[in-house]
Amino acid sequence: MQVLQEFFVTVTRRLPTTLNVSTATAAVEDFARWPSTSRRLSTSSRRSLHEQAQISFWDAMDIRSAASLGCGVLYSEDLNAGQQYDDVRVTDPFAGA
Repeated sequence: MQVLQEFFVTVTRRLPTTLNVSTATAAVEDFARWPSTSRRLSTSSRRSLHEQAQISFWDAMDIRSAASLGCGVLYSEDLNAGQQYDDVRVTDPFAGA
């Protein structure tokens, strides 16, 4: 759910051209129907990635969640675009926006 919250804040407040609240809400509701993973992933595995890659604990959670779902791409404006973490590649969805 945290990723959807970050998405909503970004598209309604942080972009040069923002989405209106109803459009952003509709997108969040659509995304919420997609398969998701629990945040019950191993704390030690998140800590290891956090320390090894020198990224935030929360970003490590997102990467491990994406990997557990078999996602090859993680869209994030917080991480370095093009960075590869195990089988997950980071892409900035707002690059060039």
